[in-house]
Order: sequence, then C-alpha cells, then structure tokens
Amino acid sequence: MNLLHEITDPTGMTRRQVAVVGAGLAGPLLACLLRQHGFEVIVFEKRADPRTHPAPEGRSLNLAIAERGLQALRLAGIEQDVLSYAVPVSGRMVHVEEKSSFHAYSSREGDVIWSVQRSQLNAHLLDVAEQKGVRFFFDIDLVAIDLQASRLTTQHGTTFTFDLIVGADGANSAVRDALTRVCDVDCECEILAHGYKELDISVEAARQALLNPKALHIWPRGGYMCMALPNHDGSFTATAFLPLKIQGQQLSSFAALNHRDVVRQFFNSEFNALSRLLCDLEANYMARPVGMMATLHVSRWHYNQTVLIGDAAHQMVPFHGQGMNCAFEDAVFLAQCLAAPSGDIGSALARYETQRKPDVEAIQAMALDNYEEMRARVSSPDYLLERELSAWLEKRYPQRFIPRYHMVTFTCLPYSIAHKRGNIQKDILKSAISGCQTFQQINLVDAERNVLDKLSELPL
Repeated sequence: MNLLHEITDPTGMTRRQVAVVGAGLAGPLLACLLRQHGFEVIVFEKRADPRTHPAPEGRSLNLAIAERGLQALRLAGIEQDVLSYAVPVSGRMVHVEEKSSFHAYSSREGDVIWSVQRSQLNAHLLDVAEQKGVRFFFDIDLVAIDLQASRLTTQHGTTFTFDLIVGADGANSAVRDALTRVCDVDCECEILAHGYKELDISVEAARQALLNPKALHIWPRGGYMCMALPNHDGSFTATAFLPLKIQGQQLSSFAALNHRDVVRQFFNSEFNALSRLLCDLEANYMARPVGMMATLHVSRWHYNQTVLIGDAAHQMVPFHGQGMNCAFEDAVFLAQCLAAPSGDIGSALARYETQRKPDVEAIQAMALDNYEEMRARVSSPDYLLERELSAWLEKRYPQRFIPRYHMVTFTCLPYSIAHKRGNIQKDILKSAISGCQTFQQINLVDAERNVLDKLSELPL
C-alpha cells in the first residue's frame, strides 16, 4: 500500500513521487532540481540529521567546487550563497624540502576552484531542499527495497511506494545492493593501496608560517604526500596520504605509524616544515580514522524505476577533486532527462546511464593518474618543463591546446573528451621535451605542427 497521500498540482495532474535514498551532497541537490520540475521528493537517510548530530572529525576530505559543481549550484539557485563561505584557490603551492613554488591552475584570468568544508555545504543543501518542499526522514533504516514494485520498507514496518527510487547513498549503497539481487550487475572495486588521515593547521600557525590562503598546498614525497586546503576562517585542513601497509623497513605507512611515539618522529623527518604547523599532531593522528579510497566500477546503474547516482554508481579517488562535482553533474543530467517532455521514466534512466557512463569512466581514470602527478611528478624537472611548454602552446593556440586540468576543472566539456584530448596533449609534450633540459632546446616548430595536426579547435 502507498502510505504517501496523493499530491496534485494546480492543474489537477498527479505529481510523480520520488524517493531519494541518501542525504549527503548529491541527494539533496538532486531533490532541489527535481522540485523545480514539479516532482514530489522524499529523502531517506540512515544517519541522524548532520545539522544536529555532526559526524566525527577526520572522516571526510575538504571539498573543491569546480565549474561543474558551480553549474549545478547555479541551476539550483544557490551558487552565490555557497561561495559566500567558500575560499577561492588559484593554484598549488608545492613544498619540496624548505623551498616552495606556486603552480597556477590556469593561465586564464578568474579561474579558481573553491575550497569548502563538507559539513557546512551538506547542512546548507539540506536547508535549501527543505525550503523547496523536500521532506526528509533521518535515522531510517530501509529493511527492504523492492525494485520490482518500487517499494521501500523501513525498520518501523512502514511501506512507501514511489514512481522513482534514486540511490544516492554512497559507496556502500543499499540501493545498489538491491539492484544486484534483481539483475545482472558486475561491481568491481579497486581499493587503492594508500589511505588518508585528516589533521589540522590552526589560524595562528597558518598566519605565522605565511601559508598562502588561496592555494592548495602539497608536500610531495614520491611514494606518499601531504596536502592542505584553506578554510573560510583562515585555518587549513591537512591530509596525509600514505601507503596502508608496511613497505620494507620504512615508517611511511599507516601500518607502521601505529604508536604516538613514532608519529612526530616521522613527520619531523619527512615533513619537517609542515610538522611544526600541525595542531595536537599525536593526539589527532591517533584519534582519527584512516580513510580508505577506491575506484568502483558498476556495469549497470538502473533497473525498472530505480537508478544510482554519485558514489553509489561510480566511487572514485579524490585526486582530481571531482567526486562531488561529478555527482552534482549526475544530478543535473538525471533531472534534465526526467523532465524531458516524453515523461517516460524508464527511457529517461536509460538515456542518463548511456550518456553518463563514458564520462564517468574517463574521470575515474584521470583521478588515479592525478595522484601520481601530485605525489611524485610535480617537483620533477620533466614536469616543470612540460608545464612551461604547455603554457606556451596554450597561449599560441588557446582553442586547440587546452590543458587537461583546465578542461576538467574550469569547463563542463564532457570528461571523455577531456581525457582523450589530454592523452594526445601528453604525448605531444612528452615527445617535444625528450632529451631536453631547457625550454630553449625544444623544437617548437615540431610541437606546433603536432598541435595543428592532432587537435581540432574547441568552441570554449
């Protein structure tokens, strides 16, 4: 039985009723977008309301909002509200030993990403969704998910039937588990051999160290690294990325750093300048969990009247800062498909999956590739020479040679196109600098010829 009362709009037409499972980031945003198209939306969340029961510290990375995320917030009418508490970040500050160098994200004026704390954005999205008429049920365990009947049953025995069920419930998705029980779904989860742990840099420490408040700071060390993103109050959220398991006799793994006595020793040795800035390092390190990172490949995202978005469909590692941005783009595209004049939910879900999957697979691959760049390549001579040549080619051919990072971060160009063109550009750069130690040694004529031959113009 459907325990939801039938809701009609002013024309007398019955509104389609949607259940969104998961009140993280993508779920409330999708709910806002669907409300704009006249859907009635209810969101179920197994956790307590994060606005009144904050999650434990150290369980999430700071977020970087890029153009795809901004576009979604823009469509929901809240872009400027979010930016009021976000911090603009214009590039990476790379710290090698005691030296630092700034690498701008883009040569184009005004290009920044926006650092924001997950809890603040999550609370904001929940507030906005409620204002738009979305209903939330927290502390709800779904003990049965019947995808044949589009029916949800809670731990209280209450049953709800919907026109559409959306699984926005993260990497450990209950909706995805239900999907695997009714149709042939291959799920492959590649666990990264590295994990992460969040640490803190206070406002005072950041000011005394003159940390650039508009940069993402990276301390690359080849097999591992630390990074820090600025917060609105002037503090920084730092994150250590280390191997999970012991490698030889080295302390550089979470398994080896299992006692507070060795924690400070390791950070003093490997991240000396950063170590001096970290608040309550030993206590925070021991108290906070090690976060796991993975790439999840799911062969099928929809069945009948049910569909997956965000991490439930395609978890990725965080090294391109695109997990949330990609999930928000999912929400935008799904809402557009569902609002199409045909009104056929099944066709809308099929169109959403068919068109989004190639792009998602592309950004998953690029996110893995970016980790290698951040922890190992950013301080190498070849990388710096490639950056110099890349900037030169971009200036001469701004609609042909567009750095991959720019395409991913500052445009809404499909990820699959950014990936394909990025690989072509990588080959052009690698070939051009082969055997060269300085920019003056590069055969610029050959590099230009390759750009003209291999890259078409893009109407950006």
